[in-house]
Order: sequence, then C-alpha cells, then structure tokens
Amino acid sequence: MDKSIIVACVQAAPVFMDLEGTIDKTIDLIKEAASRGAELIAFPENWLPGYPWFLWLDSPAAPIPKRNATK
Repeated sequence: MDKSIIVACVQAAPVFMDLEGTIDKTIDLIKEAASRGAELIAFPENWLPGYPWFLWLDSPAAPIPKRNATK
C-alpha cells in the first residue's frame, strides 16, 4: 500500500447566499484542482449551504449561569 495521491484543499469563500452560484464555483474549483493532478479535493465545512461567515462570530450557545447548573 505505497500508493501516493495528490490532495487539494480548497481555501475559498462560497458565493454569498447563492447556492447555485456556489455550485458553479465548486465545479470550476474541482476542474482546476483536477487539471493540476488532484485525486482528492477537500472543501470547507458548510461549503454548499452557503451560510454567511458572520453567523459563526457569536457563541453557538448561551452560557448557563453557575447558580442554575445542576450536578
């Protein structure tokens, strides 16, 4: 099992709030990576849904004050 493969990691932003545009961009990026010999192409998490980046600036959950916590 000494086979090597070329891996590409995409570092790009999806088309803002545009799923179809992001799909088109994805296809172009796949074609570009494949033309450079990539056999495995990794995209960022949540790439296709097109979530705006600013949704992740706040905490994903509200903190629970210690006095309300139970053991």
